[in-house]
Amino acid sequence: MRHIRELKTRWQIRFYDASREPPEVSFSFQKHLYSRRQIQRLRDTLYVERDRGWNPWTGVLPNQQTPPSEKPTSLLRAVESYCRAKRLRGQRGQKGGWSEGTYKNYRTTLRGFAQYVGSGRQVVTLTTGDIEKWIFRDGLSQESSRTYYRMMRTFIGYLREERLADVEMPEALRRRSTIKPYFTESELEATCQAHERLCQERVDKKHAPKTGASTGRARLWMSEAFRLAFYQGLRRGELLALRRGAVDLPGRRMRIGDEAFIPKGQHEQIIPITRPALPLLENACRGKQAKDRLFPYDSPGRLTAALKAAALEAAPTKTGLDFKALRRSCGYYWAERGVSPWDIKDLLRHKSITTTEQYYVQQVARGQQERFDQAMERASTLLESGILETESVYSR
Repeated sequence: MRHIRELKTRWQIRFYDASREPPEVSFSFQKHLYSRRQIQRLRDTLYVERDRGWNPWTGVLPNQQTPPSEKPTSLLRAVESYCRAKRLRGQRGQKGGWSEGTYKNYRTTLRGFAQYVGSGRQVVTLTTGDIEKWIFRDGLSQESSRTYYRMMRTFIGYLREERLADVEMPEALRRRSTIKPYFTESELEATCQAHERLCQERVDKKHAPKTGASTGRARLWMSEAFRLAFYQGLRRGELLALRRGAVDLPGRRMRIGDEAFIPKGQHEQIIPITRPALPLLENACRGKQAKDRLFPYDSPGRLTAALKAAALEAAPTKTGLDFKALRRSCGYYWAERGVSPWDIKDLLRHKSITTTEQYYVQQVARGQQERFDQAMERASTLLESGILETESVYSR
């Protein structure tokens, strides 16, 4: 009988005893964390522990067993034990572990929960009502309640695994599917024109500076940056860090990230240049060397502030438009024109296709439904006023 079994994604160390029920028990380990030699050493270690009195049929590894005297009984001790276990997994590089920052934040929050329901309270007396009162208490926003709900769900799972408490989670809040504000192509052009008009008004002021980065004409490049971020889906930092050497105009490719700038994906990424963005890049690259930036490395906050001021004038009915809305609008723009979700994923550099489908393709479908409803409402208003006839509406 083989005591080590190699599966597709994990190793299995098996023990066999015909006198037991079941006669065979196994332990699984992630394959990417252990080599074959390491798993063989681990098997030998487990054999030694079995000879010392460890019982494999309990289903708990020797390093996971807690002595009865150290087993947490109060809620606060259970929180401390849970946080230490998650931090240890993070130090080992295992899935589900915490970094140092996450450990500090989550430990503070969970200790606050323990103090809210009673830190000296026995963990076995914890009820669903205690969790519900803390998560959905007055004065807490829905976003915070959802965050605390996810945090408590993993903590309750730990209590069940350790057999410290058997408690159910309360019913979660229903998430509202809303479309976040985004730019249409016409709204983008109106915003760029409004920005250029605001720049000219700044120049015309009597006491405005005539030279330097604070002048109105020195900020005209921002309108081209807005258009490029819209058609390419670039983040603000990626746009300002873009250099001439990263743009391949004949091959219609551009590289995001280099040794000096690391993008969100933590490595260089190659994306195609879309047709609307090609003349913008040609104009921005004209007369620049390979190491030159395409746009002046101004303060990122000024770029966002200029966009918000122009958008407030061009699209006053839409609130919450910021620089992130340009990247979101890029996904909507190409999804509405029938581009494949996989192509949009490559353009926006999403790690998973689920992100593209959930936050862009499906949102566009919901937006189309709303636009159809608005069109029918307008048609009904015109029918009631007598401007349109019933046959003309339904014959189109």
